[in-house]
Amino acid sequence: MSDPVTVGSLVVSVLAKAADAGLSAVAKSAAGDAYEKLKQKVSQWAATKVATLEVAPDSERTRRDIAEIIDRQSEHEVAAIRLLAQRLGNELKNSGLAVGLELLDLKNVTIALENIEATGNSIGARVQRLEGGHIEAKDIKAKGRAPK
Repeated sequence: MSDPVTVGSLVVSVLAKAADAGLSAVAKSAAGDAYEKLKQKVSQWAATKVATLEVAPDSERTRRDIAEIIDRQSEHEVAAIRLLAQRLGNELKNSGLAVGLELLDLKNVTIALENIEATGNSIGARVQRLEGGHIEAKDIKAKGRAPK
Protein backbone atom coordinates (compact mmCIF):
# COMPACT_ATOMS: atom_id res chain seq x y z
CA MET A 1 0.00 0.00 0.00
CA SER A 2 1.32 3.47 -0.81
CA ASP A 3 1.51 6.49 1.48
CA PRO A 4 -1.68 8.37 2.37
CA VAL A 5 -2.43 11.61 0.57
CA THR A 6 -1.68 14.60 2.76
CA VAL A 7 -2.33 18.31 2.40
CA GLY A 8 1.30 18.62 1.36
CA SER A 9 0.94 16.14 -1.48
CA LEU A 10 -2.26 17.82 -2.67
CA VAL A 11 -0.60 21.25 -2.60
CA VAL A 12 2.36 19.92 -4.59
CA SER A 13 -0.02 18.35 -7.10
CA VAL A 14 -1.78 21.67 -7.72
CA LEU A 15 1.51 23.58 -7.98
CA ALA A 16 2.91 21.00 -10.39
CA LYS A 17 -0.25 21.07 -12.51
CA ALA A 18 0.03 24.84 -12.80
CA ALA A 19 3.71 24.56 -13.74
CA ASP A 20 2.96 21.76 -16.21
CA ALA A 21 0.19 23.84 -17.80
CA GLY A 22 2.78 26.50 -18.51
CA LEU A 23 3.60 29.27 -16.09
CA SER A 24 3.12 31.99 -18.68
CA ALA A 25 -0.35 30.65 -19.50
CA VAL A 26 -1.23 30.43 -15.81
CA ALA A 27 0.10 33.95 -15.15
CA LYS A 28 -2.11 35.31 -17.93
CA SER A 29 -5.18 33.57 -16.54
CA ALA A 30 -7.20 34.35 -13.43
CA ALA A 31 -5.22 31.56 -11.76
CA GLY A 32 -2.06 33.68 -11.83
CA ASP A 33 -2.78 35.49 -8.56
CA ALA A 34 -3.77 32.25 -6.80
CA TYR A 35 -0.62 30.54 -8.08
CA GLU A 36 1.63 33.37 -6.87
CA LYS A 37 0.04 33.39 -3.40
CA LEU A 38 0.40 29.62 -3.01
CA LYS A 39 3.94 29.66 -4.40
CA GLN A 40 4.91 32.52 -2.06
CA LYS A 41 3.53 30.68 0.98
CA VAL A 42 5.26 27.38 0.15
CA SER A 43 8.47 29.25 -0.72
CA GLN A 44 8.67 30.47 2.88
CA TRP A 45 9.74 26.92 3.75
CA ALA A 46 11.06 25.49 0.46
CA ALA A 47 12.01 28.24 -2.01
CA THR A 48 14.73 26.29 -3.81
CA LYS A 49 12.55 23.21 -4.13
CA VAL A 50 9.61 25.26 -5.46
CA ALA A 51 11.91 26.75 -8.11
CA THR A 52 12.96 23.21 -9.03
CA LEU A 53 9.32 22.11 -9.22
CA GLU A 54 8.55 24.91 -11.68
CA VAL A 55 11.27 23.65 -14.01
CA ALA A 56 10.62 19.92 -13.45
CA PRO A 57 6.99 19.45 -12.32
CA ASP A 58 7.26 15.67 -12.81
CA SER A 59 10.15 15.29 -10.33
CA GLU A 60 8.84 12.79 -7.77
CA ARG A 61 11.66 13.54 -5.34
CA THR A 62 11.01 17.29 -5.40
CA ARG A 63 7.27 16.71 -5.01
CA ARG A 64 7.83 14.39 -2.06
CA ASP A 65 10.31 16.76 -0.41
CA ILE A 66 7.97 19.75 -0.66
CA ALA A 67 4.99 17.73 0.55
CA GLU A 68 6.94 16.56 3.60
CA ILE A 69 8.01 20.13 4.40
CA ILE A 70 4.41 21.35 4.17
CA ASP A 71 3.09 18.52 6.30
CA ARG A 72 5.58 19.36 9.09
CA GLN A 73 4.09 22.84 9.50
CA SER A 74 1.64 23.76 12.23
CA GLU A 75 -2.01 22.79 11.91
CA HIS A 76 -2.85 26.47 11.37
CA GLU A 77 -0.30 26.80 8.52
CA VAL A 78 -1.45 23.56 6.90
CA ALA A 79 -5.08 24.72 7.01
CA ALA A 80 -4.14 28.07 5.46
CA ILE A 81 -2.11 26.50 2.67
CA ARG A 82 -4.90 23.99 1.97
CA LEU A 83 -7.25 26.93 1.31
CA LEU A 84 -4.72 28.53 -1.05
CA ALA A 85 -4.33 25.24 -2.92
CA GLN A 86 -8.10 24.83 -3.23
CA ARG A 87 -8.37 28.36 -4.61
CA LEU A 88 -5.66 27.67 -7.19
CA GLY A 89 -7.32 24.39 -8.15
CA ASN A 90 -10.64 26.17 -8.66
CA GLU A 91 -9.01 28.98 -10.63
CA LEU A 92 -7.19 26.50 -12.88
CA LYS A 93 -10.47 24.69 -13.50
CA ASN A 94 -12.26 27.93 -14.34
CA SER A 95 -9.40 29.32 -16.45
CA GLY A 96 -9.90 26.78 -19.20
CA LEU A 97 -6.52 25.14 -18.65
CA ALA A 98 -6.68 21.35 -18.84
CA VAL A 99 -6.87 19.60 -15.46
CA GLY A 100 -5.48 16.07 -15.04
CA LEU A 101 -6.72 15.50 -11.48
CA GLU A 102 -9.04 17.46 -9.23
CA LEU A 103 -9.46 16.49 -5.56
CA LEU A 104 -11.96 18.39 -3.42
CA ASP A 105 -13.18 18.04 0.17
CA LEU A 106 -11.48 14.75 1.01
CA LYS A 107 -11.19 13.37 4.53
CA ASN A 108 -9.33 10.11 5.27
CA VAL A 109 -9.85 8.74 1.73
CA THR A 110 -8.37 5.76 -0.17
CA ILE A 111 -8.36 6.01 -3.96
CA ALA A 112 -6.00 4.52 -6.56
CA LEU A 113 -5.75 6.36 -9.90
CA GLU A 114 -3.29 5.59 -12.65
CA ASN A 115 -2.65 6.50 -16.29
CA ILE A 116 -5.16 9.33 -16.54
CA GLU A 117 -4.83 11.68 -19.48
CA ALA A 118 -7.06 14.71 -19.97
CA THR A 119 -7.05 15.86 -23.58
CA GLY A 120 -9.02 18.44 -25.42
CA ASN A 121 -11.91 19.90 -23.48
CA SER A 122 -11.83 17.61 -20.43
CA ILE A 123 -10.81 16.88 -16.87
CA GLY A 124 -8.91 13.61 -16.33
CA ALA A 125 -10.22 12.77 -12.86
CA ARG A 126 -12.39 14.68 -10.39
CA VAL A 127 -12.82 13.41 -6.85
CA GLN A 128 -14.84 15.40 -4.33
CA ARG A 129 -16.57 15.14 -0.96
CA LEU A 130 -15.10 11.86 0.23
CA GLU A 131 -14.30 10.79 3.76
CA GLY A 132 -12.18 7.88 4.95
CA GLY A 133 -9.33 6.05 3.23
CA HIS A 134 -6.34 6.57 0.95
CA ILE A 135 -5.51 8.01 -2.53
CA GLU A 136 -2.81 6.87 -4.91
CA ALA A 137 -2.43 8.70 -8.23
CA LYS A 138 0.15 7.93 -10.93
CA ASP A 139 0.74 9.09 -14.50
CA ILE A 140 -1.85 11.85 -14.73
CA LYS A 141 -1.45 14.14 -17.73
CA ALA A 142 -3.44 17.15 -18.90
CA LYS A 143 -3.26 18.34 -22.51
CA GLY A 144 -5.57 20.93 -23.98
CA ARG A 145 -8.25 23.02 -22.33
CA ALA A 146 -10.62 22.03 -19.53
CA PRO A 147 -14.35 22.64 -19.87
CA LYS A 148 -15.61 25.93 -18.46
